[in-house]
Amino acid sequence: MAKDKEYIKFLNDLKNKIRQSQYQAYRAVNKELITLYRDIGKSIADKQERLGWGQKIIPQLSDDLQKEFPQNSGFSERNLKYMRKFYLEYRDKPKVQPLVAQIPWSHNLIILDKIKNDYEKEYYCIMIVKYGWSKRILVHQIETKSFERFLTDKKSHNFDKTLSVDMLEKMEPIIKDNYLLDFLEISGDIKETKFEKKILENIKNFWNLELVLLLLEVNIKLCLTKMNISLICYFIIVI
Repeated sequence: MAKDKEYIKFLNDLKNKIRQSQYQAYRAVNKELITLYRDIGKSIADKQERLGWGQKIIPQLSDDLQKEFPQNSGFSERNLKYMRKFYLEYRDKPKVQPLVAQIPWSHNLIILDKIKNDYEKEYYCIMIVKYGWSKRILVHQIETKSFERFLTDKKSHNFDKTLSVDMLEKMEPIIKDNYLLDFLEISGDIKETKFEKKILENIKNFWNLELVLLLLEVNIKLCLTKMNISLICYFIIVI
């Protein structure tokens, strides 16, 4: 069949539907994982409170769970403590609960460790979902006080004007979250080719700091991979 305009449009529509379904599937699995971790945290906290179990229950529980699920790093002693902390942090905060269920567990840990204010937690959760921030970009935004800048300079803030993120990019933080991969018992590298290509296609059309940060993270890996000299030069010119 000749690839006329009608067929190309039809094909692109199907591609978008497939990607949308993939994205929704990943989000559903991620939500299930967050719900599981919250429930485990609740169970631990409840047993400690009602039965007087001390902190020793956590390393014992970790050992037993890892024997049953040896490929799952999510049941480490450290992560079980985070599950308990996660439950205690959000159990009385119904407004924040649906937001934290939408972002990867690794991102939740960063927010738990670095953010105390509930409004700030909401802000970063929304930004992660909307723009597909990686862990590195999330940390950068927190350290450069993105939330404070948003509050003090709403008119000039460009979050609502920034590049609409492609579905592949929005899927990236969830797909690459190690806890989610372990939960699904998936091993091996997740290919970044399409993700990198999409960024490269758009960088010349949008002078956007967040996109540049994504570009740096994916393409400039000092001492590990070759550098695209023309790309670095372009980045220097933009800055």
